[in-house]
Amino acid sequence: MAASLGLKTDYGLWNDHSEAKQIAELEINIRNLSRLRREFDYDKLDPDTKLSYRLFERSVERLIEWFPFRHHGYQVNHLGGVHKRVPSFLINLINRHRVSERKDAEAYIARLEGVPRMIDQIIERLVLRAGKGIIPLRFVFPQVLEDIDNILTGVPFETAGKDTAILADFRKKSFGPSSHAGCS
Repeated sequence: MAASLGLKTDYGLWNDHSEAKQIAELEINIRNLSRLRREFDYDKLDPDTKLSYRLFERSVERLIEWFPFRHHGYQVNHLGGVHKRVPSFLINLINRHRVSERKDAEAYIARLEGVPRMIDQIIERLVLRAGKGIIPLRFVFPQVLEDIDNILTGVPFETAGKDTAILADFRKKSFGPSSHAGCS
């Protein structure tokens, strides 16, 4: 979200997709809702603040209500998943991960180095879902595998040929003519 807003906070990191993080976020939201109800007298709030109060309250109530069903969606499918989110985030036309100086390029590379951890977390979530019998339909798998093959086709995954879309994007985003050195 920070990168989407143009902020470079934790620029080289991906969100934590682990089950532990989801549980921790739920607990934080429950504590915040409890604090809201305990520390603010709704009747004394102005109309705009009352609306904000109710929106937050309803948002957390829905999160609590739906939390037991968080594993009931498809984590990866032909329409989306980590295999589409990573390239689209990095290559996005609105340029979510901008590279205007060396540290931005290093953060871009750090994001790429963080992909295996994120994929491991997604695999854990897939295993949880599979254990509950929540598996995409058979026709989805060949499409997802084709998408993944497309991401991994080219340099640096192959010794010759065109750059992968992510490497080509990185080269385009480089911040100066000398920055191409060492990008292969």
